[in-house]
Amino acid sequence: MSIRDYIIENFKDEDIEGINSAIEDSIEEQDEMTLPGLGVLFEMLWRSSTKKQRDSITEKVYKSIKKEAA
Repeated sequence: MSIRDYIIENFKDEDIEGINSAIEDSIEEQDEMTLPGLGVLFEMLWRSSTKKQRDSITEKVYKSIKKEAA
Protein backbone atom coordinates (compact mmCIF):
# COMPACT_ATOMS: atom_id res chain seq x y z
CA MET A 1 0.00 0.00 0.00
CA SER A 2 1.37 3.42 -0.94
CA ILE A 3 1.57 6.25 1.57
CA ARG A 4 -1.18 8.07 -0.35
CA ASP A 5 -3.47 5.06 -0.11
CA TYR A 6 -2.59 4.62 3.56
CA ILE A 7 -3.40 8.25 4.42
CA ILE A 8 -6.65 8.22 2.45
CA GLU A 9 -7.65 4.95 4.09
CA ASN A 10 -6.93 6.39 7.55
CA PHE A 11 -8.99 9.51 6.95
CA LYS A 12 -11.85 8.18 4.83
CA ASP A 13 -14.23 7.78 7.79
CA GLU A 14 -13.19 10.95 9.64
CA ASP A 15 -15.49 13.92 9.98
CA ILE A 16 -14.31 17.51 9.54
CA GLU A 17 -13.46 17.87 13.23
CA GLY A 18 -11.37 14.70 13.14
CA ILE A 19 -9.41 15.86 10.12
CA ASN A 20 -8.89 19.30 11.64
CA SER A 21 -7.73 17.75 14.90
CA ALA A 22 -5.30 15.42 13.12
CA ILE A 23 -3.79 18.33 11.18
CA GLU A 24 -3.54 20.53 14.29
CA ASP A 25 -1.97 17.70 16.32
CA SER A 26 0.54 16.92 13.57
CA ILE A 27 1.62 20.53 13.37
CA GLU A 28 1.71 21.04 17.14
CA GLU A 29 3.80 17.92 17.75
CA GLN A 30 6.32 18.97 15.08
CA ASP A 31 6.93 15.29 14.43
CA GLU A 32 8.63 14.87 11.07
CA MET A 33 7.01 11.46 10.72
CA THR A 34 3.69 13.23 10.08
CA LEU A 35 5.04 15.41 7.26
CA PRO A 36 4.39 12.85 4.50
CA GLY A 37 0.76 12.56 5.62
CA LEU A 38 0.34 16.32 5.60
CA GLY A 39 1.94 16.34 2.17
CA VAL A 40 -0.67 13.87 0.91
CA LEU A 41 -3.45 16.06 2.31
CA PHE A 42 -1.85 19.12 0.68
CA GLU A 43 -1.60 17.28 -2.63
CA MET A 44 -5.30 16.41 -2.44
CA LEU A 45 -6.15 20.05 -1.67
CA TRP A 46 -3.98 21.27 -4.53
CA ARG A 47 -5.46 18.87 -7.07
CA SER A 48 -9.01 19.84 -6.15
CA SER A 49 -8.33 23.60 -6.27
CA THR A 50 -8.98 26.02 -9.09
CA LYS A 51 -6.19 28.12 -10.60
CA LYS A 52 -7.33 31.08 -8.50
CA GLN A 53 -7.30 28.99 -5.32
CA ARG A 54 -3.87 27.60 -6.18
CA ASP A 55 -2.55 31.13 -6.67
CA SER A 56 -3.94 32.09 -3.25
CA ILE A 57 -2.41 29.00 -1.61
CA THR A 58 0.94 29.71 -3.26
CA GLU A 59 0.85 33.32 -2.08
CA LYS A 60 0.09 32.21 1.50
CA VAL A 61 2.93 29.67 1.42
CA TYR A 62 5.28 32.29 -0.01
CA LYS A 63 4.40 34.81 2.70
CA SER A 64 4.73 32.17 5.40
CA ILE A 65 8.20 31.21 4.18
CA LYS A 66 9.29 34.86 4.13
CA LYS A 67 7.90 35.38 7.65
CA GLU A 68 9.62 32.27 9.05
CA ALA A 69 12.92 33.13 7.36
CA ALA A 70 12.95 36.69 8.73
